Amino acid sequence: PAPPAPPAAPGRTRSRSGGGRSWRRGLLPLLLLLLPLLLLLLLLLLLLLLLLLLLLLLLLLLLLLLLLLLLLLLLLLLLLLLLLLLLLLLLLLLPLLLLLLLLLLLLLLLLLLLLLLLLLLLLLLLLLLLLLLLLLLLLLLLPLLLLLLLLLLLLLLLLLLLLPLLLLLLLLLLLPLLLLLLLLLLLLPLLLLPLLVLLLPLLLPVLVPVPGGRAGGLDGRGAEPGAPGPEARLLHRLLRGERPRPPRPRSPRTPRTPRTPRTPRTPRTPRTPRRPQPSEDPGPCGPELPRVPGGQAPVPAVLLPDAGLRRVPPTTPQRPESSSESCSTASKTPLTFFVHQSGNKAGNSMAFKQLVQLGQAEIKCPIPECSEHLEETTVLYNLPHDDIIKYKYFLELSRMDSSTKPCPQCKHFTTFKRRGHIPTPTKSENRYKIQCPSCQFVWCFKCHSPWHEGVNCKEYKKGDKLLRHWANEIEHGQRNAQKCPKCKIHIQRTEGCDHMTCSQCNTNFCYRCGERYHQVRFFGDHTSNLSIFGCKYRYLPERPHVRRLVRGSVCAGKLLIAPFILVLGLALGAIAVVIGLFVFPIYCLCKKQRKRSRTGMPW
Repeated sequence: PAPPAPPAAPGRTRSRSGGGRSWRRGLLPLLLLLLPLLLLLLLLLLLLLLLLLLLLLLLLLLLLLLLLLLLLLLLLLLLLLLLLLLLLLLLLLLPLLLLLLLLLLLLLLLLLLLLLLLLLLLLLLLLLLLLLLLLLLLLLLLPLLLLLLLLLLLLLLLLLLLLPLLLLLLLLLLLPLLLLLLLLLLLLPLLLLPLLVLLLPLLLPVLVPVPGGRAGGLDGRGAEPGAPGPEARLLHRLLRGERPRPPRPRSPRTPRTPRTPRTPRTPRTPRTPRRPQPSEDPGPCGPELPRVPGGQAPVPAVLLPDAGLRRVPPTTPQRPESSSESCSTASKTPLTFFVHQSGNKAGNSMAFKQLVQLGQAEIKCPIPECSEHLEETTVLYNLPHDDIIKYKYFLELSRMDSSTKPCPQCKHFTTFKRRGHIPTPTKSENRYKIQCPSCQFVWCFKCHSPWHEGVNCKEYKKGDKLLRHWANEIEHGQRNAQKCPKCKIHIQRTEGCDHMTCSQCNTNFCYRCGERYHQVRFFGDHTSNLSIFGCKYRYLPERPHVRRLVRGSVCAGKLLIAPFILVLGLALGAIAVVIGLFVFPIYCLCKKQRKRSRTGMPW
């Protein structure tokens, strides 16, 4: 018997089985890598098939176009032959020609019908091919759509996972800004408190009014408005070289017994003031003043700080009969008028004359402490004789109401009544017909123009506007008057700019366009070219649509930019404050250290 075979070693069997498993494990990643490549190859093959189908369709379309061209050529040849035959038939036989024409027409109709049928068949074939292509595309794109859906789901999951991280990042970014705002809110009161402490002494005299309208003297007692105060007396003594006397101690006042009323004296005739001679010494405070009627002593002049004026008592005290507000100083001391420092009223007359020539009826008081208007008698005293009539006219013009207007010819004031000065007809426009009793001029009270018989005010205004337009084209400065937009009074410009002020209602308007003056900060005024409130004659007057478009776009741009600029300014201010809070202490420390290092002093 044969010897038994030796048993197989256990180590060898294990190594072989382990080698087979490792080989299989190495195939799995290769297969996983090859699967997407195979999928891509399949997709490429499908795309190539689609391209081939599209090329076939294009070839079919080209063939159809060629067939159509051939048919058209055949039709053209047939038409030419028919035309030739027709010509021959016309020459030979007319009835036969007619029959042939009919036959040819029938043939043509049949051919057209056949062509239409062929075209319909071709269209049906094309539609079928397109449907097949769509089905194929849907079948091919289904996996792609599924992949896209999977990708979207993955993106949503990633967003859900990343949302907390994004929120944390936003909080980290916004926390410094919130802290900066809180610091600003905490520091603003600290910064404003020293400013308020510094400004309170300056604001208290403005906010708290002094009782009586004028401040008292040096000793705290109020002074009469007509008499000079203790400051003026002290100044005069110092100028004369005298020493100031110490204030006397106050003694308790005893009640006075009531005086008996005096009998009125007869008024004395006022004496003319004596002018100082060149040899006389005028003194430190100017020439000697005239005495007031009634035997009173001359009152020393008080120098005003701004205008260089002084107050002296006039010779004829009068109270004006006026309903408007007058100067409070003049109402307290009616014996007051203002003259020049030299003693005559030439400079004051020139100032009042210029104001009256500008059409200003109410003239303000030249005293800096007073903000009210002068009385009529004070202005009339300082005006020349030629300007008194003009001042009275402007004064009446400012006081009259809407029912009183001046005559366009002689400036005589007329009050409108219901019946008028002439018997009114039945028409509604004729009730405004006015005849001036001074110059017999007939004019219309409604539009303040000469009477327009048979034409209403609206049509007359249109004609007047057309005339003004013609005058503006002929000459830049309009010679005819412009109407006030509020009180409808005609105003004529003699010289100056286009900015007009009505003397009756104090309305500011433009002389060129007749519109009111409007001014809004950051958006411009009536003189701005690119502002919506600007004059229409200053910028593109012949192209109104372009002007409105440009001005509207500029205004819209400003409205859009304004909040961004505001936010940017606030942000820059906050950054500057924060930087200053950190930098200023470091700067102070560096400065102190440098100073100590120079002086050699230790810490």
